[in-house]
Amino acid sequence: MPNWTKFKLIIFDLDGTITHAIHDFAKIKKELNLPPDQDILTSLHELNLEERLYAERRLQEIETELASQARLQDGIRDFLEFLSKQSIQFAVLTRNTRLNAFISLQVCGIRGLFQEAAVLGRDECPAKPDPSGIYNLLNVFNADKDQTAIIGDYKYDLLAGRNAGITSIYFDPDNEEKWNHLADFRINTYKLKLITNNATI
Repeated sequence: MPNWTKFKLIIFDLDGTITHAIHDFAKIKKELNLPPDQDILTSLHELNLEERLYAERRLQEIETELASQARLQDGIRDFLEFLSKQSIQFAVLTRNTRLNAFISLQVCGIRGLFQEAAVLGRDECPAKPDPSGIYNLLNVFNADKDQTAIIGDYKYDLLAGRNAGITSIYFDPDNEEKWNHLADFRINTYKLKLITNNATI
């Protein structure tokens, strides 16, 4: 299990990690006329300028609507407060936009827990699994790699952690164990009585 107190900084993915996953990516790809077998951001970069501008605008509308419906994962608020009491900083690195991240955090009532500079989206840095956003946050918080972890529910989160040389923690609330091979640790809850003793490699 992770020794939480060894960390100075924990970076969270947003959708599916801090909040419940509600994005229907297959439906979004269909709406945007994008290939079903490729991730959305990659597909957008392959469009011509006119098509891309339209698709990005529509994607922002869809994601903003979803952000307004955000719901916290069980136990996450208490976990963030636990980290704060341990003097552990935390941040958000999302493949969504920063604006939508702030909307989600505000809707969920935890916007005030995050510093302005602690929330990065795809407009501020290349999207995960590129490690650039992690490097940015390491600089913001003056944290070393061995003092930093990323928590996420998808392969891009864990790969970003690996690419940056920090600890990758797989958040797997449904116990699917789909991305175990990419993670240093796996957790399935944020409930404090469990999270301190049930994380597995």
